[in-house]
Amino acid sequence: MTIKYRAIHKILFSALIGAAFLLLLPAHTHALEHGLKHSRDTDRPEYVPGEILVKFRQDTGDDMRRATHSKKQAKRIRKFRRSGVEHVKLPEGMSVEDAVSLYMADPMVEYAGPNRLRYTTVLPDDTRLAKQWSLDNAGDSDIDAPKAWNMTTGDNTIVIAVLDTGVDVDHTDLAANIWVNPGEAGFCSDGVDNDGNGYIDDCNGWDFVDNDKTPSDYAGHGTLVAGIIGAVTDNTAGIAGVMWQVKIMPLRFLDSTGSGPVADEIEAIEYAIDNGAIVLNASFGAYGSDTLEESVIRDFCSSGGIFVAAAGNDGTNNDFYPQYPSSYSSSCVISVAATDQDDHFTWFSNYGTNSVHLAAPGLDIESTIPLSAIRYEDYFDGFSGWVTDGGADDNWGVDATGCRYGGNTCLQDSPDSNYTNNLDTWARSKNVIDLSTNTGCYLTYLNRYSVDTDNFLAEASADASTWSILSNSTGTTSGAFVRAEHDVSAFDGGDLYVRFRLVTDASTVSKGVYVENMQVRCDGPGARYSSESGTSFAAPIVSGIAGLVIAKYPTASASSVKNHVVNSAEVFNTLEGWLISGGRANAANALLPIPRKLSATLEGDSSAKIKWKDTTGEGGYRIDRMGPWETGFSKVASLNPNKTSYTDTDLSSGTYSYRVRTTMGGNYSGYARTVSVSIPGGSGGSDSPCFIATAAWGRPEAPEVAALRRFRDQVLIKSPPGRQFVAFYNLVSPPMAGFIAQHPALRAAVRSVLSPAVYLGEWGITHPARGIALLLTGMIITIGISGGISRRRRP
Repeated sequence: MTIKYRAIHKILFSALIGAAFLLLLPAHTHALEHGLKHSRDTDRPEYVPGEILVKFRQDTGDDMRRATHSKKQAKRIRKFRRSGVEHVKLPEGMSVEDAVSLYMADPMVEYAGPNRLRYTTVLPDDTRLAKQWSLDNAGDSDIDAPKAWNMTTGDNTIVIAVLDTGVDVDHTDLAANIWVNPGEAGFCSDGVDNDGNGYIDDCNGWDFVDNDKTPSDYAGHGTLVAGIIGAVTDNTAGIAGVMWQVKIMPLRFLDSTGSGPVADEIEAIEYAIDNGAIVLNASFGAYGSDTLEESVIRDFCSSGGIFVAAAGNDGTNNDFYPQYPSSYSSSCVISVAATDQDDHFTWFSNYGTNSVHLAAPGLDIESTIPLSAIRYEDYFDGFSGWVTDGGADDNWGVDATGCRYGGNTCLQDSPDSNYTNNLDTWARSKNVIDLSTNTGCYLTYLNRYSVDTDNFLAEASADASTWSILSNSTGTTSGAFVRAEHDVSAFDGGDLYVRFRLVTDASTVSKGVYVENMQVRCDGPGARYSSESGTSFAAPIVSGIAGLVIAKYPTASASSVKNHVVNSAEVFNTLEGWLISGGRANAANALLPIPRKLSATLEGDSSAKIKWKDTTGEGGYRIDRMGPWETGFSKVASLNPNKTSYTDTDLSSGTYSYRVRTTMGGNYSGYARTVSVSIPGGSGGSDSPCFIATAAWGRPEAPEVAALRRFRDQVLIKSPPGRQFVAFYNLVSPPMAGFIAQHPALRAAVRSVLSPAVYLGEWGITHPARGIALLLTGMIITIGISGGISRRRRP
């Protein structure tokens, strides 16, 4: 008999779970298919070829580490001081996959993985708005910034790191809010590491791409992000930042194309930790998690920081196709989607009920851009923009071999081979670069060369005939791409041609020249502000709100700050069921105090008393209740400020759940935790509802609900185990029922799970013992599924 019942148990469990899964599946099928087609950009490499990241076990000495690399013919590029992670260059011919397997097989190695690439999540858009609708607009799809500013405008001791493409630190609307390293201030050009942090003259952050003290922005992305967070405000010019007082720490790890390796990201986050950043904005992402990236983010959380990340721009579900770093479950990570002026998701925004916390405005967001404008750029995807109109043994062209990122092409003097002796060859821009309306122009590009005693020249001309030498390089860059910048202001107001030239002698030959990401940029009016779209620009709005919360509550923990930001989101039916919070960020809401130490106790036979600790600065309190017959919360009382309790009277039997939040001028704080109290009413029989079944079928008089109620009243409550189950069910099921009622897909799934139980309930009236066993199994599974899903949805 025991074996038979166990078999029935297993069959029923499998059938119920299978039914729930199959019913839920169609709701997500389109998203899954869409994700497979569009969530991964196959033109973008996932990691840097020829490099990996390795972490040895703590007791492994440095000599043993070096010996391990040497044995594998690999070379350590750098070792990060805080985490001990090592950035490793692989020998030629060894794939990243083989190297990872080889290192992971070594007992001294704790972890080995690829040096993954991360990309900006910006969507280019030339639409420009006249004002910043995201801060305040007539349609109220904004973050209520003016109301928030009435409570605080920030604090210039709060440091927010912008991990991005760099920041234009000289922008007139940013300069006063750029972080200054107190350990280097006044000694920014003495060539000495005055504060001993391992970075020389790092007065305003660091450039981890070019490994220098100047985190300039050659893509514009990071400057946009910085302006959204903390543009100088109330200065009669430019735009307003979410924070008026703040210090922006520029950390450049994404290059001019908007991509960068995890190795540089890790070092940048470690820099942010060591130098006092309390919020870190990560407006970048890609697919593929990385253990070491997640580890350093956890380290940032442990330091008390808030890590705000863009959810991504693929229009897909991060629950199924997670984008990182926004999808890491670290305690301080806030993942941000993007909304439009109607509080709808933008067409590009990622979402996820378990992985994306809230949304913020992300369409046509106006902000600062670098003072320099791009007049010309070429990423050498082809050779059509270049000509070779002279020289000996010309072989110039584009090829992917030897370029910085595998799969990308670059300009080369002799693709796939060494150059030869006695050359004088060049490639020049085919079309004129028009600088007739520009001033302060300069040429930038990335280059790698190995030319021994030969000469690699960059040259400029106004007529493609008479050339001026901008640089003349010999030797080698030792396999590394370095950034070159040349002043071409002599050609301001006229025409410019650029050429790259190789002159060789009769002796040694080598690999030659590789050029990537060439741009000509110029200063000029009209290039200081722009409107762009993407979750990249929703995230810094939330970073700014987090900074305001920290300014308002300087002793708050990171978890408390996150709670203020996420749980105070304005909930909309356009967003609910798609995000953890179901809402869009609101700065004024986030700054309101959240009631603490909420409790509920029984008062007499028909009353419940709700108590909390009085807050400071509230305009009042709102109490919401969900009764035993209800499937969602509704307001039951509004109280004046300084109240600390509320008594709810004339209650019938059953369980009542309550939640409280502060109010002020139409804004609402996040809720305090939900508390419940049960009003006694006999055995819990016919006068109390079947909460979950009622939520599933939508009405207590539904035939299916009535069938289950009959089984409860005629069978369950007539035995001690049955009464215990009914009491437990009445205690725990109301919040689950409320959650189920608000989500159509889950309601359908629960109906599917309970439908066999309806039949078993009718059968169980005439076969009580077997009916109790089978029906209880179905109900427990239902409660488990509902409870598990509802818990995962909570931030």
